[in-house]
Amino acid sequence: EAVSSQSHEERHYGEMYLLGVLDTTEGSEWCGYSFILPDSAASIVYTNAEKLVKTRGDERASAVIRQILRDQLTCRSKK
Repeated sequence: EAVSSQSHEERHYGEMYLLGVLDTTEGSEWCGYSFILPDSAASIVYTNAEKLVKTRGDERASAVIRQILRDQLTCRSKK
């Protein structure tokens, strides 16, 4: 919710939170910045979070973000 807030300050905190989760989970739960740019990864998270908040709204935001990253940005193994 913070990233869609009318408050510039609250939006900024939401964006920094998301970047922290992206940085912490890069390479372990999603492919990483060599695969996708941070803005594109954030866009995927925002788009999918709107759907998940309705069913998982009482969970920690980081858990929802991590699930989205695993579902949408998992590295495909090279064969």
